[in-house]
Amino acid sequence: MVDYELEKIGSFSPDSICKSPDEKIICFLSGLTLFTFRQGEKQSIQMTEKFADLALSNDLIFCLSNSGKIHVLDNKDLEAVYNIDISAENANFSNIFISNNQLILRSEDFAEIRTFQGDKKLQITCSKNANVFLFDQEIVVLVEEIEFIVSITLRHKKQVHQTSLVGRIRQVFADQSSSSIIVLFDHGGLYQIDCRHLSPLQKFEIPFKSTQPVENMQFSESTNLIIFQHEESVTILSLDTYANFSIPQKFSQLLLFSGNLLLTNHHLYEVIQIESLISVSFTHSLQRGSPLAKLHKLEKTSTPVDPKKVLFHKKVSSSNYGLVQPRRKMFQPQLHKKPIPAGKLRKKSSSSASLKIVEANFQRPTGHEIAAGHLRAFKTPPNRMKRSLTGGQLISEGSSVFKTKNAQLNAIEEFNSIANVSGQVTDFAFSKETLCVSTLSSISLFTKNDGTRPRASIETAGSNLCSFGGDERSFCVSTGNELKFLRFAFGQKTVLDRFGTGGGKIIQSHCFSNFHDITALAKLTGGDGLIISGSDGSLSIYDLPAGNICAQRPAYKFHWLESIDENTFVGQGLGKLACQLFDIRCFQRAQRTFPACPVAIRTRGSISSGGDFISLSSDDVLSVFDLGDNRPVWERALPSTAIVSSFAARSNQLTAIDIDRNIFLFE
Repeated sequence: MVDYELEKIGSFSPDSICKSPDEKIICFLSGLTLFTFRQGEKQSIQMTEKFADLALSNDLIFCLSNSGKIHVLDNKDLEAVYNIDISAENANFSNIFISNNQLILRSEDFAEIRTFQGDKKLQITCSKNANVFLFDQEIVVLVEEIEFIVSITLRHKKQVHQTSLVGRIRQVFADQSSSSIIVLFDHGGLYQIDCRHLSPLQKFEIPFKSTQPVENMQFSESTNLIIFQHEESVTILSLDTYANFSIPQKFSQLLLFSGNLLLTNHHLYEVIQIESLISVSFTHSLQRGSPLAKLHKLEKTSTPVDPKKVLFHKKVSSSNYGLVQPRRKMFQPQLHKKPIPAGKLRKKSSSSASLKIVEANFQRPTGHEIAAGHLRAFKTPPNRMKRSLTGGQLISEGSSVFKTKNAQLNAIEEFNSIANVSGQVTDFAFSKETLCVSTLSSISLFTKNDGTRPRASIETAGSNLCSFGGDERSFCVSTGNELKFLRFAFGQKTVLDRFGTGGGKIIQSHCFSNFHDITALAKLTGGDGLIISGSDGSLSIYDLPAGNICAQRPAYKFHWLESIDENTFVGQGLGKLACQLFDIRCFQRAQRTFPACPVAIRTRGSISSGGDFISLSSDDVLSVFDLGDNRPVWERALPSTAIVSSFAARSNQLTAIDIDRNIFLFE
């Protein structure tokens, strides 16, 4: 688990403070002494006059004097570089700060945007209390409070976009890396204003509910952490996972949070992250008794050799009966054959002419609805939907598994049954040649050439299913709290059994003692591990070469797990913050939390084929997220809850089916 503690570095009484955009340097004035801290190294210089404000870039320090000049220093050796004369403006500038590598000077009635050399670029008329931020050379964001209404205005060239929130502003911060504004209100509400798409400006409430009143807040962009000051303690909130950590420490006032440094009005602290690293690694060599070792042993078995077929016989000489053709040398043409007339020559068809070139299109999803329909053939909502390797979707409903022809508009309601079983389908897994279907009483294996009858089956129950051996006939199934590793064998077609139905064998099993039910199961793509979610909320990693559990940690009770690559995977459960991204190289904590999970209905999401996006459905909204950001790329309200969703194999088109059996296609 992750924890934080504070270590005091020194005691100061700063007058003006600032931090560099990369948050590697902080700078502050204490009387006439200028201090800088760079990666634990402190420097100071005695100034000849008192400055009104400071601004710090990654290389320079800008000191705003009361005499109408800006003194520019090198932040490495604190030597003077040049001066900027602004006395001709006839304006009393009281503040200076840096936003998007531009200087912003503030006076009573306006704000000026200048370059680092002092060239004036833009003047904005606004009140002194308005907050001005730059997210681009031509994108200016104004945050201003007017009569208990917070107005947020974005100006891009000649276009103006606005949104508003009710309340009084406590503090405002800009997150340049995510192009967003973070606003704290007096009533304790914390919001994030997304400025990526210019219009409309989207508002997201950051899920943070404190039991104590918030007196102050500071934000660190490099660590993506927010620290809240209470009367007797401070709380650190991670914007990646929305996890918060409380530290019993009393401060008079927080002034600055930059990287791992925290500055108050009396002391400077270092924020130390305490974390025990849990890195999951799998066994390289197969261990005796593991599922992969037993599977490898089964593959090596062969039928005994018939000794009659290897007996030596004398060479039989030819009787020269019939016409004996003379021996030809290699590449010598047969001249004795009759020539074929030119009109009867067959043109050799080229293999490349029959191949269809399929282009993948992985553009960023826009959320535009391109098709919609109603599945009249379905009697109940489907419980599983997975993308096919050749295009289209595989959907399980009732006792059948269906396949759509493709993901195009004219085929969204055209289905073809590829497997039928005697019971309710609980899960299915497939490869290039086979399809494995599990029910509450049996597990059946179908081939792509014949979906009417299974080629092999085994009488055992299964609730979650995945492949594990890398071949067409090895699958892993969960039954209660037990993992079963299956190996199917095809039967031989005979006169009495023209279908040749084979059977299956449980080659290995593993039983969990700390919970009674496995709620979700998945295999790491390209890896040697299984991900298991238990009914007690635990998350386990099963090492296939070793045949044991190699890592376990507390998490949510996930009902859907899906692998992204050999190291990362996502899990979704019930609860607003129950969808998390994990990395087995840093397994002690979740890497990201997506706030779009259902509370009452168990919906299932999907990972795009390129591994960049994830679709999630809450009880009323279908959302698509970038895996590197916990703000949605797009959101759509559907008539009812989208029970399943799945991306296409060769594009980022998303297919969703709701509880009322309505099907939608988004691009």
